[in-house]
Amino acid sequence: MGESQKPCRQVGIQAAVTLISAALVYFIDSPSQAVALLWGGFISVVNGALLVWRMLDRSLAADQDAQRHLWSLYRSSFERFFVVVVLLAVGMGWLKLVPLYVLAGFVLGQVMLVIARLMAAGK
Repeated sequence: MGESQKPCRQVGIQAAVTLISAALVYFIDSPSQAVALLWGGFISVVNGALLVWRMLDRSLAADQDAQRHLWSLYRSSFERFFVVVVLLAVGMGWLKLVPLYVLAGFVLGQVMLVIARLMAAGK
């Protein structure tokens, strides 16, 4: 598999685990909590997709000077942080989703992203 496909596959694993866990919560607990968990997982997948997009972006090319490269990293981090905070606020504030399940879905998605990256590095 190509180097550029590995991060995309990791986000796919993250999305699949989010969907499976939301389905389990739907049948075990309730549909409203499953939607909240799905929203949290969606936020995590968006965060992972933004990370992959910036990793594959040519603006972070190795031939840049150090200051410009560092600025690109800071900008990417700020963008992802802002998107995550806004989506969490929308889910818990405007959509009135259960905060515990929103955060649980987000954390589960982030943990799966780390595990998928570790598994890819181990191969």
